Amino acid sequence: MKTKLKRIIIHLLKIIYKFIFSCFSLLKVGVFSKYTVKLPSINDFGTCYIFGNGPSLKNDLDGNCDFFIDKNIFVVNNFATSDYFNIIKPKYYVFADPAYWSSNENSEVVRNCKKILEIIRDTTSWNMTIFVPSNALKNNILTDVLKSNKFLKIVDFNTTVISMKGFEYLNYLLFKKGLAAPPIQNVLISSIFISINIGFSEINILGSDHSWTKQLFVNEKNDVCTIDYHFYDAKQINYNVFTRVDGSIYKMHEILRDYALMFEGYHKLRKYADYFKVKIWNATENSFIDAFERKNYINS
Repeated sequence: MKTKLKRIIIHLLKIIYKFIFSCFSLLKVGVFSKYTVKLPSINDFGTCYIFGNGPSLKNDLDGNCDFFIDKNIFVVNNFATSDYFNIIKPKYYVFADPAYWSSNENSEVVRNCKKILEIIRDTTSWNMTIFVPSNALKNNILTDVLKSNKFLKIVDFNTTVISMKGFEYLNYLLFKKGLAAPPIQNVLISSIFISINIGFSEINILGSDHSWTKQLFVNEKNDVCTIDYHFYDAKQINYNVFTRVDGSIYKMHEILRDYALMFEGYHKLRKYADYFKVKIWNATENSFIDAFERKNYINS
């Protein structure tokens, strides 16, 4: 009898525990989320492809570019600097880095990001939806650059992070309604999350090597350095000090902590996708992401 009572008490405590976290989640949504945000919906529940900009994407696109033409393609960040941008003509573009709408004109990173927006504005001649976090629209920097191109449609999404310790059904309902989001550690997480929410039933990820830990080292000044190589880089990239948009330098523990949260985030997305019966395939050769099943997109 005592054992049964103990189990009942533990069960009730777990429910109370989840209830408290769910209340905090609802409070955060009520304070920080925009209720006017509405992601577009597709009608065929088909397949999409998300291109990260890792080095492996070059092998995927060289000689296989025709395979992706007229597919539902998501691209991210600086993809527009590649010649493939005007060949593949992606339907979707995703930004998550605040550097693309920062007002810090003294930052070289911010200036380069603005150039990317100008390339998109000047070269896009097909209908393309650009997804940005809602806070990107608090100033007019991004919209002022892109608004003159009639082919571009800007759609914002909420990035209000809620605890996964609450009731799973409520968490996923808030996600699906676009009122909350899992931790957005990078633009690939944003892209996967958006592609689930707008209705794709199969998601294929390419160019997401995520092997940055291979390039980390500490110099004689105790600054953490890295090399961030992309498929579109025309020449060898030099090692640089690992800095934030504001110029401050990351510490090694901060970098590794963020990496850990990012890789954990993929596992959370996997559970979210499984809940709605969405299949996510990782088609990136030698990718460090361990959350999704592997697939060769050409031979599938």
